[in-house]
Amino acid sequence: MACATVLVTLLGACSAQNRPLSQWVAKADAVCARSQDEAELVRPVVFPRSMLDILRLSSELSKKEASDLRDLEKPTERRQEVRDYLGTLDERNRALDLLVSATEQASPDAEVQTGELVRLTQQAVDQAQRLGLQKCRAGVDLSVGGPPTTFVPQDGGVPLGPVQPGVPGAEVEIGTQDGAGDE
Repeated sequence: MACATVLVTLLGACSAQNRPLSQWVAKADAVCARSQDEAELVRPVVFPRSMLDILRLSSELSKKEASDLRDLEKPTERRQEVRDYLGTLDERNRALDLLVSATEQASPDAEVQTGELVRLTQQAVDQAQRLGLQKCRAGVDLSVGGPPTTFVPQDGGVPLGPVQPGVPGAEVEIGTQDGAGDE
């Protein structure tokens, strides 16, 4: 009986050691592709939504994507980097929620929250790229007047996609930092 317990323990340890990063990346990219599809389905096309509604929806979809990623079994290879990436997504989601609150209250803190969102978005994008993710970047985000990108402006502006120059009041679209909305 003791030998069987040792054998089961050893087999479990061996299987835990055989979870390469590439398997996690493939599963994570599939999760992010589904999130992109979902974001595309709710993207306002005919009737643009208010910026506050878009921020709320972006937050909701980003949290769902992060939760789905967190539910995946972590790889043994570069496990801490994966955990750090997921932690950054959680921090970014909190920053997005704080931006929603600041926007609802017309608070001067909105500018500070925007800066924090910029920083965390770029951090998540950098981590995703280092992990080799193709579809995942920094969760669901906004895009103004064009396809969504993982663009973070150098001037500290909102990391919510490019603005078409010279087009005042360009329609706001929902995309993801992961690439939803790309044609």
